[in-house]
Amino acid sequence: GRPKSAGEALAVIERAAIAERAWAETARAIATRVLADTGDRPPDDPERLRQLAAATDRAPPEARGVLEAIRANWTWRYFLMNRWRFTQRTTGAATADPTTIESADLPTIVAEIRRRFATALGDEATLRKLPVGEWSSLLQPGSMPDTYRPTVWDVVVHDALAFAASGERGLSSPEDAFEIEATSAALGSVEDFRRADPTRLTTDADSPLLQAWRLFQDLLAFHADDADRTAFLAADLDRILWAGGVAVDAGDVAVADRTSAALEKFIEQARDHEISALARHALAEVAHGRGDLVEARSIAATGLQTFPASVGGEQCRNLIAAIDARELALATERSWAAPWPGIRVSYRNLARVHLRLAKADWMARLRSGKPHPAWLDDADRAAILALPTTREVTADLPATAD
Repeated sequence: GRPKSAGEALAVIERAAIAERAWAETARAIATRVLADTGDRPPDDPERLRQLAAATDRAPPEARGVLEAIRANWTWRYFLMNRWRFTQRTTGAATADPTTIESADLPTIVAEIRRRFATALGDEATLRKLPVGEWSSLLQPGSMPDTYRPTVWDVVVHDALAFAASGERGLSSPEDAFEIEATSAALGSVEDFRRADPTRLTTDADSPLLQAWRLFQDLLAFHADDADRTAFLAADLDRILWAGGVAVDAGDVAVADRTSAALEKFIEQARDHEISALARHALAEVAHGRGDLVEARSIAATGLQTFPASVGGEQCRNLIAAIDARELALATERSWAAPWPGIRVSYRNLARVHLRLAKADWMARLRSGKPHPAWLDDADRAAILALPTTREVTADLPATAD
């Protein structure tokens, strides 16, 4: 709660980190000092962006790449908090100068975010040499091993991909907006995808889909010759899942079918790696989405059996549990009179339903002062269940092979 004292302490840490060439601590100290200095300002205030821009320019070259990545993320966050302001402004002569970013129009702020990510990724010679494990002071560890995203550059690329995947353009889509069809190389083999030139497919140079395509190509090219295949396989699986989510059907070729085929080929190529369990979970989700629960369960069971201790194995286990879960819903008419109504039963993974009829004191419920006499709380349910049974019946439910 004392930002001035915090800033002074962080300045000491920053100087010591620079002297010791501890670039993770340097970047962390700079960014944290900016947060401390602007801690009394609302989250949607642009002052922290201005201060970070100035601090980045003064920072040692070794720390600038990460600071640029932080700057890109902060700019994106600032935009999300103020999007309603930007969308209501008339598009006009605005500038991307950070000192006037609060007055930018929508196309300008989106272009600024793109520039910031491009600047961060432009320092690839530095970021690709920074093992992600040595930057734990700035990155919150996830549940996956570092081998899935081994360098700081990988982390920044995925941040840029997340922004591209948001589909934010800053303006209306052009008439010739780029679309990824189900038959395109985006859902083809990894070799076809890497060789493809998406710019030949469109004139929509500002398309977020086009930017994401190029980023995935860069990511795959960077890890193509890695001795450890994890990062390359992870990038390829992410590519398939991204394409499956943004592609559109092409004639008789459905996106779901092409996505399934791409995942099956991926699983065959990565069958000895634990990431194949993640791919099997994704393939099972596709089957689940089209209502084929038997196929989905079978695929997930294979993923669980092959790599039970992996993240993908756990996801397969959770999907199986969801598919195997029992469900029961009863519906009937509120008022009963001859001819007596039926009770409609909706169910899953159940073979039998048991019903009991008990006589409750309706007049006492009317006098109870409850908002509505038919409303039941836990105490009411317990009391009704304890009443003598007037009639009971057990009904066998038709089997559901699906």
